[in-house]
Amino acid sequence: MDRLLQLAVGLLVLGIILWPLERMFPSVRGKKMFRKGFRVDIIYWFFTPTVTAGFTYAVTVLTAISIIVSSGGDINGANLARGRPPIALLPTVIQYLVALLAADFLGYLAHRLFHTGRLWDFHAIHHASEELDWLSAVRLHPVNQALGQVMVVAPLALLGFNLQILGTTSGILTFWAIFVHSNVRWSFGPLRHVIATPAFHRWHHTSQAEGLDRNFGGLFLFWDRLFGTLYLPSGQQAQRFGLFGEQIPNSFLRQLAWPIMRRQSRNILYSNAKLP
Repeated sequence: MDRLLQLAVGLLVLGIILWPLERMFPSVRGKKMFRKGFRVDIIYWFFTPTVTAGFTYAVTVLTAISIIVSSGGDINGANLARGRPPIALLPTVIQYLVALLAADFLGYLAHRLFHTGRLWDFHAIHHASEELDWLSAVRLHPVNQALGQVMVVAPLALLGFNLQILGTTSGILTFWAIFVHSNVRWSFGPLRHVIATPAFHRWHHTSQAEGLDRNFGGLFLFWDRLFGTLYLPSGQQAQRFGLFGEQIPNSFLRQLAWPIMRRQSRNILYSNAKLP
């Protein structure tokens, strides 16, 4: 109950901050608070930090055990928690800054990977919101959340970053992810060339052809500039959102089942295609 109360308070606090900003500085005008998909996203708001978080924790623990076993004794639970040299020898402030930069880069790579192959089936749930705002940020399939987290945390833990630093870094990136989904037209002026903004990330969620598979960065956008995936036209805002040429159920439970059902459908079609 305490966790649910914390989530309810967090929802209220963010709503008090972000909903007025969306009314005063809208990217898409005329959008209602209780828009299409609102009820489903409220369910995700309580489901993702509890059930999905538990699933993510289990996957992370199993990954940690695999790392410990395969390291031959060089890595154990204690030094995973405390950190290891040479990273642990750096000044604490430097460790936090390097971890933030490295986590954002790994997040960029993981995000691009989830836009390919069968991983897209899980990530497509996050892109299904047709009326994008800050609450849409928590619409995450558990497989997407768990694997994405491990893709970022495991390499950093192997490098020697301690769990406190990784936890703080994850918290910063999570807050920023919520903010950049908001229906706010801010681009941060000259900082738009460095920091991910709502104007930047909302192009990532667009169903307009020119913005598809662009803007994968979470906090910094120079990864997109470096790898040629940046799309940030001056003075323009994305106006249409959702999936391009795909449809996903509106029901919360059907969304959880959809990637698995879609894969089964593909397997049946593939098997039938091979029949003489």
